[in-house]
Formats: sequence, structure tokens, C-alpha cells
Amino acid sequence: MTVNIDKLPKISEIVNSYSKEIKEKNIVTLFGKVQSISDSVKEKWQKVAKQNNEEMIFFDADVLVKSKDGYIYSTIAELLIASYGFKIYKMLKDYQEFISELKNKNSVISNPEAYSRSVKEAKKDGTGPLVDTINNSSLSQINKDKLLEFCTNYASWHGGKTIDRNDFWQSPFYGILGFVQSRSGIHSYIDYLRRDNDTNNSELLNAMQNEIHSLLHQKPNITSSISSPSTLTPSDSLTTAPVSISGANIIYYGAPGTGKSHKLDELIKKENTNTFRVTLHPEYTYSDFVGQLLPVSKKANDGNDKYTVSYEFVPGIFTIALKEAINNPDRSVYLILEELSRANVAAVFGDLFQLLDRKNGISEYPIDNPDISKIVYGKANTDQDTYKKIYIPNNLSILATVNTSDQNVYPMDTAFKRRFEWRYVSTDYGSNSEDFKDNNNPTIDVGNNIRVTWDNLYKGLNSFIVGELGLNEDKQIGPYFIKFEGANGDKAHDLVKDKLLQYLWEDINKVANTMSGTGSSLFLGKQTIPSFSELYTRFSDRKQVFSDIFLDKLGVQNDS
Repeated sequence: MTVNIDKLPKISEIVNSYSKEIKEKNIVTLFGKVQSISDSVKEKWQKVAKQNNEEMIFFDADVLVKSKDGYIYSTIAELLIASYGFKIYKMLKDYQEFISELKNKNSVISNPEAYSRSVKEAKKDGTGPLVDTINNSSLSQINKDKLLEFCTNYASWHGGKTIDRNDFWQSPFYGILGFVQSRSGIHSYIDYLRRDNDTNNSELLNAMQNEIHSLLHQKPNITSSISSPSTLTPSDSLTTAPVSISGANIIYYGAPGTGKSHKLDELIKKENTNTFRVTLHPEYTYSDFVGQLLPVSKKANDGNDKYTVSYEFVPGIFTIALKEAINNPDRSVYLILEELSRANVAAVFGDLFQLLDRKNGISEYPIDNPDISKIVYGKANTDQDTYKKIYIPNNLSILATVNTSDQNVYPMDTAFKRRFEWRYVSTDYGSNSEDFKDNNNPTIDVGNNIRVTWDNLYKGLNSFIVGELGLNEDKQIGPYFIKFEGANGDKAHDLVKDKLLQYLWEDINKVANTMSGTGSSLFLGKQTIPSFSELYTRFSDRKQVFSDIFLDKLGVQNDS
């Protein structure tokens, strides 16, 4: 098969990720304000248009495409939207292609009519020969689940038309991006990007993604509690807001699901701030954080249509946040680093480590870094080749989150740790809130008609993990380890099955069995539950999976 299913992400995860970013950064409005793109990127669009026997002309923020069928008049914003959402289109088409090739292995559905019927049956009832073909394939269970979600759970990816249709991608594409109806311009640009992907090794797409990355990360991300700049009244002006918190380095740490990121959001909502947020990962580097030299193509000034390539320093999120803080000393600026321990922080910070020592919120020991200095203070800030020194001002706070269960991904040295305040987020944080009581505390069937609230279940697990199994607190879970979002009944049961069981099996019970000799077990014995597969099946069937000793500690009894 031409599509590698192992590399395809779970479709609902990509949809949720896009939906979150679109909402948080107000993507469509942001793109609508863009008046132009770089000349080099315009030329790449024109190159692909020419390959399609069409002509593309740019007029300020507008675009005119001339084809043999007539004219398409659109905007720069539609170019950005098409490029931003192309990954959604490509993923949907890859899933469709994989399913189409898979069905050819089953003669029952290999002809178009039978395949169309099976697709409709899978969508309507979640059954039929297409579903059987997936279940009976040699694929891993993870890949089967991804395909079944695509074929049977259209709601998870905003699907409408059945997946055997060539235009099935349009409803989810526009639905995720927030458009009520399709746009002919975007249609054309999606086709251009597809051709570019096939013939030019994604040259155009890569250029547009760099353009979009620059747009998203060089614009301040105002928190949702602040009005957009176009609607601010004089009394709302962000530039006149007083700084009420002196610059600080703070790490919020705790078990998974305790609401560390939520706690940060609650803090910054109290401030008129600019917020810059990034999630660290094992491949995240100093170049990502501070900036790096990248090739830039520019048109020569000699009157000829020639271009020169030079290398320019492209700032990372730290440099962008620092520039914002230096240029706006009366505004609070927050640099939020999610999942700090998942990266090698000593390497990520590099020479910036020296700046973390603060006095009255200001770096006590400034450093020399010409690349950062040119971005923050401008290129004309030299005096006999000496650049202004770099320091962290008292209106720039660095806030981070650390998941204690991930603390050994990259251990932090003591010197780095002591330059931050460490604020513990308890596993009980948020469990008394109205939101938790109303939306995140369903009743869970733990087997044999034994029902407990999620509040009792997760707290009972935490007590058992530390008290009976003898494990550390970093193995505990928080009230939002699972986000139920109002789900009850079967949906809540499935969320526990799909999001909690594997963690309890791999990270809790297995570790406890290897480490300790307490004799206690979270689950029934190996004769009843020898494998995770059996655990998953029994829980699905609502049979008892937890040990009697745990149920007793939980305050419920097994009457079976």
C-alpha cells in the first residue's frame, strides 16, 4: 500500500488539535488581517499555477487566478487558510486511499457498488463487511481502531458525505476551520498544494508553512479574556495596564491531570498580558527556543530578475517574547513552557541559563548575544561592534509545567532547579469546583453493577497507589486525568476504559508487582486477568477487574 498507516495520526486527535489552536489564536480573523505574503512565496504560487496552465496575479491583499474556464477572484487569507488546513485534507485523503486499497483484498466489497453499500452500513450502524475487513486484517489493534474511527464515527472528524466520494473531505475541512460553506478559491489552492506535493516535493507548502509559522509566533497571543485590538476602548488599552506581578521563574508541578496548565491560565487571566506558549519535547533545541540562521531568498537591486540567497537569524519564541517585554515595559509578558522536563532544558536554555538569576525581577547577570540583541534592539544598536547586553526584564515571567510522572525523561540538575520557584499542584486541586462537579464527575460502572463516582474512584486509586502498593506520589492522578466534558453512562465508561486502564496496568500495577512485596494488587489475580487484553475485554463487558481489597478500600463491596 502506498499509504503508511503506522504514520497516520488518529484522526480525532488532529481534529481536536486544529480546533483548539483555531479557537485560541483566532486563526481565521488573524489570517483575514494579512495584507501580503513575501515575493518569493508569491513566485512559488505562480510557478504551480503555470504548471496547471493557469495564471496567478497578486493585487495587494487580493489574488486573481485566470484559467481556461474563467476567473477566480479571492484573497491572501484564502491562500493562508488552504495552506494551514492542507494537513487536514492530506490526512483525510490518505485514510480514504488506505481504506480503498484495503477493500480490494475482500472480493465481497471490491466492486464499487458493494463498496459503496458497505461504507454506508459502516457509517450508519458501525457494522458490515467493511468493518469486518478491518477487524479481520493483520493490522495492529491501534491501526484497526484508527480505521474504525474513520469509517464509523464520522462525528469525531466532522464528516458528512460518505468516504467513497471524492468530495467527502470538504465538509470536515471547512467544518474544522469554521467556514459555513466552501470557497472556490480555497478549492483551487488545495488543488495547487496537492500538485505541489506530487511534483515539487512540497516546495510551495513548506514555504507557506514557514510564512504561517512566522505569522503565528511573531504576533502576540493575547489571552481570551482580553478583547481583540480592533474592539478595545481607551479604557481597555493594553499599553497602559500596570504591571502587578514582578518578573519570576515559576514551575508548576504535579501528577498528570491535576490542572497545571489550567492554573497558569487562571493566573494570566488576572493580568493584561501578552502570552507566548510552547510545548517542549525531546527534539526541542536551543535553536527552536532562541532562534537560528535560515536561508532567505531576496531579489537583487541591480534591475535584473536575479535573486540572492543570504542567511538571516530567525527568532525563536524566547527572543520574540523578550522583544515584546523590552518594547512594552508597562505590560506583563508571560513565556509559558509546557512539559518542561520532556526536553533537555540545560541544552535548550544554553547561555540563557545565566539570565535566570534575578534581583527585583531583573536578570542579575546580563549576557552578550549579538543575534538576540539585533532582534530585540534593532540592527543599529552597535557601538564599535559592541551589542547591547541581553537581560530578562521584570515584566517578563517564565512559567513552566512539569508532569511528575515524566520527570525522568530528562532529569534537571540542581543548579537549574534552584533558579525556579516550585509550586506543587495537589491531586485534589479543582475537585471542589463547580465545573468539576457539573461536567467531570460521572458515575462509573467498575464491574458487576458496582458504581462509583469518578471523584471517589480517582481518590481511591491515589490512596491505594501510595498506601497499599507503596509507590511514590508521582504515580497518582488528578481529577482531570480524564476530561469527561459532561459525558455520562456508556461514553464515560469508554473514556475510563480507553484512557485509564492502560496507565493503571503498565505504570501502576506492573511497577508495583516488580518493586514491592506488599502482596496487594490493584487488579484480580493472574489466573483471572493474565493480560491487558483480558483486562480490557472484562472491563468492556462490565465484569469485575479490580481486586476485592481495592474495592473494599474504595468502600464498596462485590456482591457477585
